[in-house]
Amino acid sequence: MTTTTANSTGRLTGRRALAVAFVALLLLTALLTALHLQRRAAVATDITNLARQSLSDSAARIDAAFATAQDLGDALAEDLASGILPFDQIPQRLPADLEGAPDVNGLAVTFAPFVYDPALRLFQVYVYRTPEGSIEALIGTTYDYTRPPSDDPNAPKTAWYYDTIRSGAKWSDPFLATGAGKVLIEYARPFAHPDGRNEPAGVVTSDLSLQEVRNLLARLDLGAQGYGFVIGRNGVFLDYSDRTRVARSNIFDAGAAHAPTGGESEALPTGRV
Repeated sequence: MTTTTANSTGRLTGRRALAVAFVALLLLTALLTALHLQRRAAVATDITNLARQSLSDSAARIDAAFATAQDLGDALAEDLASGILPFDQIPQRLPADLEGAPDVNGLAVTFAPFVYDPALRLFQVYVYRTPEGSIEALIGTTYDYTRPPSDDPNAPKTAWYYDTIRSGAKWSDPFLATGAGKVLIEYARPFAHPDGRNEPAGVVTSDLSLQEVRNLLARLDLGAQGYGFVIGRNGVFLDYSDRTRVARSNIFDAGAAHAPTGGESEALPTGRV
């Protein structure tokens, strides 16, 4: 073999080696890229699954809080109607029930005129949690809750009693309880006379604080652009990052699907407490 032929063969072999190495490098790059993308997809899937699980857990806790509040109200109404809970034992029963339900903010038994005492027109027992977490009681009334609801902003709010005594059990829209200093949602249910009379003897109410719902949402890790909100069955916002929409805006309203603006002002009806 001549020197020229040997050099040509060497160059050809070298080029083939370089080509093979280049192809191997491309394959390795493609493999690493595929692995990277696969791992990114797996991480994204894991994050999505964690977010979904977190949302599911929070929704379950919120549902459980609502269920507890309603169950307490129903149990009180049934025990009052059956006579298991005598009227004079209400001030002892309500704090004990509230103590055992940390997500519930307040319980009340409000009587129809002259039912609690034939010599007393109106009477109410209300127990509630203070902002510091202690349980306090209000016994008696400060206004006539039997009056029809009024649009007058200075008039006391009476729909919680007036409408419930006529229409039956219901959940209220969120309202600002001025005395308690909290935004509440209230379950109200009439209770029957122990002696079997047809007309309701009064109304039992059970309150939930929206602050606890907000605390649950605040603990969610939804990323830099994520946000949580809670709506009622009719689509009204029960909690939202833009506080101006709470109790005033509906998820089906025009523009409601846009991201929150971060407003913090409250726009809520004033409650009864």
